[in-house]
Amino acid sequence: MSIETRNSVPSRSSLKEGQIVIAKDPKKGLSMFIKSGAETYSIPISSATKENVFDSMTINGNARINNKLISDTIDTRNLSYTKFTDYRTFQHNFNDDIATTKHYIPWNPSGGEGEQVNMRAFTSYLAPFKMTFYKLLVRPSTLIATSDYTFTIDFVKDGSITQYELGSYTHRNVLLTDSETHFVVNGSDFLINAPYDSLTVNTGDKAGISIQASVDPSNSIYWIMTSVWKVEVDLS
Repeated sequence: MSIETRNSVPSRSSLKEGQIVIAKDPKKGLSMFIKSGAETYSIPISSATKENVFDSMTINGNARINNKLISDTIDTRNLSYTKFTDYRTFQHNFNDDIATTKHYIPWNPSGGEGEQVNMRAFTSYLAPFKMTFYKLLVRPSTLIATSDYTFTIDFVKDGSITQYELGSYTHRNVLLTDSETHFVVNGSDFLINAPYDSLTVNTGDKAGISIQASVDPSNSIYWIMTSVWKVEVDLS
């Protein structure tokens, strides 16, 4: 089910069965139009004073509102969705001497150490929904050497203990003078490993992010990291 807005009242022939359209009715103001069988129903959702008359609106599907209404707006006091997509951030700060060993970064704000070789309790995230890696922001504190950094997105499928690498990317030539300066690792820069087609984990999978330096870049320092993921929430 989708909701769309139009600049004029929709005709019955222009609506599909069950389709919902929001448009300005010259007599009723902002209204919702629904086609059911051979009939088209209209429900006013604003008064002459442009005040919303809904206490709540529940959408069990995709909603698309394109802001093309001229004067009226939708302003509900309780708008809830059971299915939607948004972008969410996760904190991965830690303190460690990563040397040149592959390290999995933590998914909690404890400021502890990363873990080598494998994704463990604090360096993996149990995905509650389908999630796709979007980007990672990295800000190291005191660097003492210039290095390249290879990042991987790994996962363990629900019901399995086998760890797989979805893709990798090498961010090159981070200078020792780049201390306390952030850089960005974009998901679009990753080389995706076959047979996968994206940096996506599904509900019940464990996700992990690793970093590995080509040259030992520092002693034990703080690594401040934030990842951004596209999350497809489905509560139905």
